[in-house]
Amino acid sequence: NETDLPQSPLKAASDRVVAEPVTPQQDLDRVAAQPTEIAQPLESAVHLAPEGPKRDQSSSDESVPPPELNQPAANTQVKEALEPIPLSEFDWVGDFESLGLTGMTMNIAAHCDWASDGSMVTMRIDVGHHRMLTEVHRKRIVDAVQARLAEPVRIEFLAEQPVSETPMQRRERNRAERLALAVQSIENDQNVQQFIALFDARIMEKTVEPIDPVRQ
Repeated sequence: NETDLPQSPLKAASDRVVAEPVTPQQDLDRVAAQPTEIAQPLESAVHLAPEGPKRDQSSSDESVPPPELNQPAANTQVKEALEPIPLSEFDWVGDFESLGLTGMTMNIAAHCDWASDGSMVTMRIDVGHHRMLTEVHRKRIVDAVQARLAEPVRIEFLAEQPVSETPMQRRERNRAERLALAVQSIENDQNVQQFIALFDARIMEKTVEPIDPVRQ
């Protein structure tokens, strides 16, 4: 007689799998019966830092003045210095800088002289610079003069050689005077005198420049 040997657990399990076939429908039912874990939304996994106190925009705007209000105090002094003055007290050469002219307009105006008869003002300018006196430059000069004076005036430009001193002539005269003083100061310096005597040197006046700026 053949002796029945006990079956191993793996053999028994294999027999059960073969003996109990699973249909596709049963697989679907089994998957549906298992609990499903639903992924949490991303927002719930992010820990947001607590918001700080909200900034009061209205108070911030009031505490910081607009840029145009942060002007230096020097502007106030300039406005006070440029207050209109009577025509009788206006000095064309002395007050020329206070007109605020710049560039080519300033250069043309600096070659004009000034003569007033009541509210009528005559400005003579040499022919060479008169050719550059366009309507734009005329208007700038007239507007600058009118803003400086406390009364209205009428200005006429003449293409003639200036009779009185012009601002440019005053500038050149001041520079010549300052240059002469500078040369004299160097010539009187004892160290310079010893150097000239020792090396038989001479002072080149064209290279001498006044230390302090010349009033324009």
